[in-house]
Amino acid sequence: MGFMNRPLGLLGTGIHQGQPRPGVEKAFSQLLNSGALEPILQHRLSTVNYGDLLDDENQETPYIRLQKKTLEILKANHTPFLIGGDHSQSFATVTSLLEIYPNIKILWIDAHGDINTPKTSPSGNIHGMPLSGLMGLADKSEFDMPWLAQNLKPDNVALIGIRDLDNGEMNRVLENGVLNFSSEIIFSQGLEKVFDEIINFWGSQCPVHISFDIDGLMPNYC
Repeated sequence: MGFMNRPLGLLGTGIHQGQPRPGVEKAFSQLLNSGALEPILQHRLSTVNYGDLLDDENQETPYIRLQKKTLEILKANHTPFLIGGDHSQSFATVTSLLEIYPNIKILWIDAHGDINTPKTSPSGNIHGMPLSGLMGLADKSEFDMPWLAQNLKPDNVALIGIRDLDNGEMNRVLENGVLNFSSEIIFSQGLEKVFDEIINFWGSQCPVHISFDIDGLMPNYC
């Protein structure tokens, strides 16, 4: 079954543990109830609603629940459409994707690089660390996630829309050869040229995961 013909596996993630303030866990219910998702859902042949992790009474940590639920969606041959939470949820979602697609490419649309480590993060918030964990730039024990996959290849990641990188993050991006396109580059060159460059580097026949953080948009669009 072609990618676009697969049922969409819709899941509310509810992850908010990566930052000190809650609120982002409401995203799924509010977007679903407001009808804001309809323009996306109506273009798919079918959608399977896997519910919201917030309604799951399982006692496992939210990250483990999300990792297992994402894998369930993938093994059902559904395309995961995950709406949550803060960007630390990618520890779990990308771990599951790597199990099925070891060479998967990641479009990381975000104002931030999210490639800090527990030892280098100025804030200590783990929503700014998932890429460093997934790439193995810090041991999984530092995140208390023994299930974490750490085989994400740095050259399989493209940072898009970044405009706020810590010095340590910029060094890791450059040292590891991570594709990166700042908001200034996007404005000056246009998205079409940016995506042409990414396709030329990755090729066009590869699985791609889009990980989108709302602050990847400029503030006047939010």
